[in-house]
Amino acid sequence: MMLYWLCTRGENISWTIGVDPDPANAEYSALTWLYRKGICTVAQWGNLWPEWYTRIATTADLINAENYKTQSPGREYLFVPGADKVLAVKAQLAERKPVIIGFDWEHVSNPGNPSGPYYMYESGSSTSDGGHALCLVGYDDGHAGVGAFKAIDSSGPGYGDNGFVWLSYALMSEGINEAWIIKDCPVQPPTLTEAEYFIGPFQHSLADVEADATTTFTFNGILDNRVEQVQAELNTGNTAVFPHPGLYTGGVRFRSINGEWSIARRFEVRIDSPDPVTVVAAEVYIDEDPGQGAGIPILLGTEAPRVGITDALSLAGVIPGLHRLNIRVQDANGLWSIPRSAAFEIQTPGLINIVAAEWTTKSESEPGEGSPMEPTDGEFDTPLEDVQAIDVVPDWASGDNRVIVRVQDSTGRWAEDFVEDNEPPVALCKNTTVFLDQEGSVQISENDIDGGSTDNLLITNREVTPTSFTCADLGPKTVLLTIFDFGGNVDTCEAIVTVEDNLDPVITVCPPDQTLEADESCQAEIPDLSEALSVSDNCPGWSIIQFPSAGTRVGLGNHPVTIAVSDTSGNENSCSTTIHVVDGHPPVVTLNGNALVTLSCCEEYVEAGATASDNCDGDLTDAIATGGDAVIISDPGTYVITYTVSDAAGKTAMKSRTVVVLDDCPAFAGIPADKNMDWRITISEAIGYLNGWQQGANPIALAIRAAYIWQNGEYYNLDCTLTTPLSWYVTPSGGQGGPCTYCE
Repeated sequence: MMLYWLCTRGENISWTIGVDPDPANAEYSALTWLYRKGICTVAQWGNLWPEWYTRIATTADLINAENYKTQSPGREYLFVPGADKVLAVKAQLAERKPVIIGFDWEHVSNPGNPSGPYYMYESGSSTSDGGHALCLVGYDDGHAGVGAFKAIDSSGPGYGDNGFVWLSYALMSEGINEAWIIKDCPVQPPTLTEAEYFIGPFQHSLADVEADATTTFTFNGILDNRVEQVQAELNTGNTAVFPHPGLYTGGVRFRSINGEWSIARRFEVRIDSPDPVTVVAAEVYIDEDPGQGAGIPILLGTEAPRVGITDALSLAGVIPGLHRLNIRVQDANGLWSIPRSAAFEIQTPGLINIVAAEWTTKSESEPGEGSPMEPTDGEFDTPLEDVQAIDVVPDWASGDNRVIVRVQDSTGRWAEDFVEDNEPPVALCKNTTVFLDQEGSVQISENDIDGGSTDNLLITNREVTPTSFTCADLGPKTVLLTIFDFGGNVDTCEAIVTVEDNLDPVITVCPPDQTLEADESCQAEIPDLSEALSVSDNCPGWSIIQFPSAGTRVGLGNHPVTIAVSDTSGNENSCSTTIHVVDGHPPVVTLNGNALVTLSCCEEYVEAGATASDNCDGDLTDAIATGGDAVIISDPGTYVITYTVSDAAGKTAMKSRTVVVLDDCPAFAGIPADKNMDWRITISEAIGYLNGWQQGANPIALAIRAAYIWQNGEYYNLDCTLTTPLSWYVTPSGGQGGPCTYCE
């Protein structure tokens, strides 16, 4: 956590771990800073104690820190009132979750750098100000006989037990203020809404860098995601931005949906001149940049586009330690180049002394874990010391034994030496099978084929040839494993690596369902669906099988079709679609006889009927429904008769026949006394006809016959076999004659 503090020099931070005192005023806790800005690593910062404590974070440090962020602002406070703090922390560590804790030195009996053999902070009190924060990574119930938590100390490997310290269980219970774990939690992705670039002074801060800001454009045309790629066209002919040839520095930055701007990312633009640009000046500076033109000038032997600099640089006044030498040149246009730098270290003889020594026979042991050694003169006080072992191991194995001797200097660094190794390692290979990934490739390491190679001392390196395979390498391949030991001895072995593809092809588009109409035989052909199938695979080459196959004839209904894809390694995938076969054809109605029939009045009409057939249902004659007009042969006119039928699919067909009855009916053939020609003689009609006879207008025989019909039931009919007037005879009930009742 000290690195968090150092990397935030000059920022408005708080000395708390997980609670943000005033987010509105950008006053952040350590965990919030880790999420928002990131952290400087020990490797980046260096581990020279205490010199690195005074170092100030540079722009490069802050930019690199963004590579080390927590992915979520989520956190959980572990200490519940009344709960056992030790058990709460141990529960998290048992689940492999590091715990971040903070405490004040006033609750520690031994503040500072705890010493051996237990390197443990213990509960107590002191007058020291300030506090410390640590990351707990384990625990040991038996450590120092009291139990303790193991922690990584951010002060580096020169602190505590090679960078690790312990905290007693008692200190956890009585003196720890905060304990947190970092956890994932759902957050609103910071969608980007704006992007711009600028040409000019580059700095990680956003203050005062607004000149020449120009909107950039995304590849897809819109800023709507958390990660965007942008592009912009630079007008290198704009002399206001690029006044002369040379190397220009610019930056690109993004604004999120919450209004915050990102740290700018630097880029360089080189504007070449058609003529060579002459270098006219050069300068160097150590560590901090004093500004262009304010460095230590270097005299040039000549002015040219490329110059060599061989001047010696005085290091008077530069303190011992790690430093960085920077150099830049100026061209004839007055433009300074981007500084180029290199690290160097100043060591003063007599200042860095040997302060400790140890020996061990375990090559895997870490510095500080060996058996202690002592100087022969009784005191570590010079850069060169003669040392001797304090303890001697009595049970040496027969033969050669490797002994490692390490010494530590006053900066905390360790160095080691050991007995010469002339015995080669023993390379032992094992065969293995690897599988291609989605991109059709796979990488192997030495661990994949090393079957237990050994060395009498230490294996320093293992090399594998080849290490990568593609679809072209399917099958067994011979791979060479080379083993190097600490003495430079080498041994090799060969392994068989079988490259396989076990990934199924991916069907990205399955053919959609289709509806087909049955033909005259009430069937349809299954089409070839392979062209509508889209497939991708990590290796090229695959075959497609369709079942039922294309051309298979099927009847009405739903027919599932399976399309299977198989690659060259036998991996398969399939999808299904459905072919719906429907009856799209209506039945066919055929008239028996003519579609037009002409009849004379009173001519008998004989119904001829019709037949019906269907491509799927066959003969439907019995299902024909006859409708339309009823033909009245005594009523001249036009009549339409319809013949309608439907199949099982609901398709309907209809034919019609037209019957014409001509207007050529014969005259009324009833007794003349029947005035209304309804084949009935009423009393009025009988008396009226008798009156006519009395007046000499009607024949007596007809008058008598009319009276007879009236007296015997009124209704009558015509019998052409009898003579008039007896041909009109009485019927039991109802007149049976009509327009078509007459004698020829």
